[in-house]
Amino acid sequence: MANEPGQFLWLIIDVVLLLALAGALIYGIYMWSTRRGGREAERVRDRGTERVYREAEAEAQAEDRRELRS
Repeated sequence: MANEPGQFLWLIIDVVLLLALAGALIYGIYMWSTRRGGREAERVRDRGTERVYREAEAEAQAEDRRELRS
């Protein structure tokens, strides 16, 4: 009974996979805490979004002017 295949599977499932999960969590926390440009990246994204909205609004106004002329 001491050399049953279930014991080896228990070792893999309960120990190895638990260690892999812990390692992935530690890596993720480390990468999240050391990400670069957090606030600067948000500002760049927001400026890009504003630019896209301004361009879309200008395009819509130009279309409205064209429709009024015709």
